[in-house]
Amino acid sequence: MKKVCITYHMHFPGEEVESCIVLPMEDKIADDLLEKGMDSVHMMLDLNGEVARLLRSLADIQGYQYDGAVGFELDE
Repeated sequence: MKKVCITYHMHFPGEEVESCIVLPMEDKIADDLLEKGMDSVHMMLDLNGEVARLLRSLADIQGYQYDGAVGFELDE
């Protein structure tokens, strides 16, 4: 199990913000995100990418619209 810190952007009319979250995940998913970033299948909303869906949901519950992830780092 690896932990990945994902930085993402979201917005609200007149306001843009950046946030990050550290998520524990299976090694193979973490490795794919760290290697491919936004090109990872886990970040493709049209392919039902679970990490992208999670980030979009996090933005929604904070009252923002999800714009996209901008960084992936291994959290040690």
